[in-house]
Amino acid sequence: MPQPKENEDLYRPVLQPPPPPKAVPIYPVYRGQPNVTPKDLPAYAPANPYVPPTSTPPTSGGGMPVSPPTAPATNPLTWSNKYGLPGAPEWWKGMMPSQWTPETEVAAMANALIPYLSAEDQRQMGSTLSRLYPDAFGSYSPEQTKYGTTPDLTTEVSHYFQSKKRAGDVLSALDKIKEASGQDESKMGPGYQYLRQLAKTMQDFGADEDDYRMSRRQIKGLYGALDPLLSEAKGEKLGAYGEIARGLAQPFFTAAGFMGVKKDASGNWIFGDPNKNWY
Repeated sequence: MPQPKENEDLYRPVLQPPPPPKAVPIYPVYRGQPNVTPKDLPAYAPANPYVPPTSTPPTSGGGMPVSPPTAPATNPLTWSNKYGLPGAPEWWKGMMPSQWTPETEVAAMANALIPYLSAEDQRQMGSTLSRLYPDAFGSYSPEQTKYGTTPDLTTEVSHYFQSKKRAGDVLSALDKIKEASGQDESKMGPGYQYLRQLAKTMQDFGADEDDYRMSRRQIKGLYGALDPLLSEAKGEKLGAYGEIARGLAQPFFTAAGFMGVKKDASGNWIFGDPNKNWY
């Protein structure tokens, strides 16, 4: 086998990679002009370029950071004693809310009519308000208020609860609460109008000042007119006023049944209780 000559490899060609192509800068299209170089940018730049916001908060003239505007704080609900009513119990207060909402309207209406309820109903209504709004009516709690013992259903009490005067006192109390609220009558809500209609119905059929009590005709007319009104309070819209309406139209007395009138299963009116000595 022939041997390579001395220094023969020195003369063999060596393959080298081709040199890289010369880089040619390619610039993107800027504002509709292709191949705009950085040095040409000032000619195409807008007069007032957009400066993106930074995370550094703005400062006032004195260099203090300016806080971003915050949402106004919600005003807390407060109650205040704003009016009085003639004949109200000593423990009663004419409380009015700082915010007139459907919930506070019911509470304010119930409180305004407490003086014209029976002693038993006053205790029940006051206890309910003390639980729902302790900040305003906490003093109505039976632990703090001396409601007293159950009174007898005297002739004077029976006459007042059947009289036109009591219904007129209820209407006056509703006028007082509207005045104290500062609300227009159209903004008072359906409960206000409902209680006014209830009181006006009681006034139309109530006993006159000189009458001992309501006549049978007046009682039948009153209950006939009150039945549909009391039924409205069983619905969703006026359901919150049902207990107030019952206390006004059908006051509860432990000592005796008020008016002593009821309907039997056939719908007939029964006045008084039967004499047990006859049976």
